[in-house]
Amino acid sequence: QVDNGVRFTTSGSRIDVHSGTILRAQDGLFYWYGETYACGFRWTDPTTPYCGAQVYRSTDLMRWQGPWSLFDASTQLWQNLCMHEAGLAGNGCFRPKVVYNAATRLYVLWLNTPGFNGNGYRVLTSRRPTGPFALAAKPDLEDEDIPDWRGDHHTQDGDEGLFVDANG
Repeated sequence: QVDNGVRFTTSGSRIDVHSGTILRAQDGLFYWYGETYACGFRWTDPTTPYCGAQVYRSTDLMRWQGPWSLFDASTQLWQNLCMHEAGLAGNGCFRPKVVYNAATRLYVLWLNTPGFNGNGYRVLTSRRPTGPFALAAKPDLEDEDIPDWRGDHHTQDGDEGLFVDANG
């Protein structure tokens, strides 16, 4: 039985993971991915830093260890991309989703990034489900006809879901 509510790690720390996903990885363990607010991030407040994304690990979905940072969000690259790009100061980067690509033996992380000019996603990869993840080639998606939460088109910032198709 899994109960909703505040979760804590096996060491007693409050779990800080939002808008993410849970993956059962190649090692049979569960990994819970999401963004963190621990450094003080507040949405649409450009005076706060972007905190990044992290992951927790569990054998049973009840007892969690971690967190592990997926990448170093404190770098100027991530602060610029997630907090100052595209005239959307303070918007952050959201909704980390992870799948395993058996052909490349890499874990693939998709992340929404702010932007109204085709700048809405980033892809990162790692050999391990806990990272660290490194930037890969930026995807070129054709989703202009899909409106965002405000009804605006051309934003390329949807809440994507990932799957691995039948041919891998």
